Amino acid sequence: MWVVAVFAAAVAVSLALQGDGYVLITLPPWRLEMSLVFAILVLAGSFVAGYFALRLVLHALSLPAHVRAFRLRQRETRARRALIDALQALFEGRYARADKHAGDALENGAAVALASLIGARAAQRRRDFKRRDEWLERARAAEPEWRNARLSVEAELLAEERRFDDAKKLLVELHAGGLRHLSSQQLLLRCEQALGNWDEVVRLAHQLAKRNALTADALEGVVTSANIAQISGLSNDAAGLNQYWKRLAFDQRVRPRTAAAAARAFMQLSDYGAACRLLKDA
Repeated sequence: MWVVAVFAAAVAVSLALQGDGYVLITLPPWRLEMSLVFAILVLAGSFVAGYFALRLVLHALSLPAHVRAFRLRQRETRARRALIDALQALFEGRYARADKHAGDALENGAAVALASLIGARAAQRRRDFKRRDEWLERARAAEPEWRNARLSVEAELLAEERRFDDAKKLLVELHAGGLRHLSSQQLLLRCEQALGNWDEVVRLAHQLAKRNALTADALEGVVTSANIAQISGLSNDAAGLNQYWKRLAFDQRVRPRTAAAAARAFMQLSDYGAACRLLKDA
């Protein structure tokens, strides 16, 4: 299409140059007469000048928008760089530097929740719990799609602080949303062990074993430790100890460590006959 237009213009100019026509413009009391070639050149020049003048005006009007876009791109670049530097510093163990870069990323608006979680973990490693809580509060107020990540990280940090009850509450909230990752279940198992909820410990251990997150030996160790802890807690309750021992699976009762703990508990209650019988069975 452009080629046809160029050829047509070339033919028109060629014809105009070969002719002796003229253009007459009258605007009383003025009268202007010029050759056709000169008129064509004036019109073409006016069109080109008007075109570039219009482009210049439009560019001037859009200049503020271009400046804003340029500054936004610069800010996004600085934010991404700060976020990468924060992650690198965190993995290197340079926690004060990670906190600083996380703050820079936050100021430049890059992934507010992610930057806050990096800052919270860095503050935790420095045992600056006040600073950690400030970062977690920022993460809590950030993007909703980061809720599960925030709950997981916050629960882990609270468990490291040995605030197992608070960590458990967050994990229960996380699991209520349907998310049951291996990492969160393993952390919940740790919390239940610390809180002495031994029935939950056994249940979670079996769930993790089914998902190949615990080996058979690890499962046996966790379940045996839970059984021994419950038996020790009943060493002053004869009825409770007898009831617990009867409902315990046979394969659990014949394990040497479990049987030895039960025998000690029965002997503490002066029930030597029961202690002898269970030791013989084991």
